Amino acid sequence: MRQELEGLQESSKQLASTIDEKTSAIDELRNQLESAKSSLQHERETSNYKISDLSKDLDREVGEKRTMQVRLEAQDEKIGDMKALLAVCQSQLESRTAAAGVGGPAGEQQAARFHHRREDECDR
Repeated sequence: MRQELEGLQESSKQLASTIDEKTSAIDELRNQLESAKSSLQHERETSNYKISDLSKDLDREVGEKRTMQVRLEAQDEKIGDMKALLAVCQSQLESRTAAAGVGGPAGEQQAARFHHRREDECDR
């Protein structure tokens, strides 16, 4: 009986030692898991900041491009208006030159002076 009791005590000590070893291994794994979680959380936050910064940069660039597009459209409109005004001025110049009966070398000089004067008026 005594031997059985001693055997059970020894078995109990070995079991307690095995439990302690397993508990230590579990604690170590928990620590590694917490460390990995912390590292992943940090990586996630860093990635979120980078994504946020990139998103802001993209929004800013899109806004700048839209602004440039609006400016280009306005310039295109101004160019169209200027072309229309130029066509009107040229038409008026041709009408007035024809009405004045300008012809020949002297007439060409007079037409050139008249043309420059009309361009100045159109520029205004």
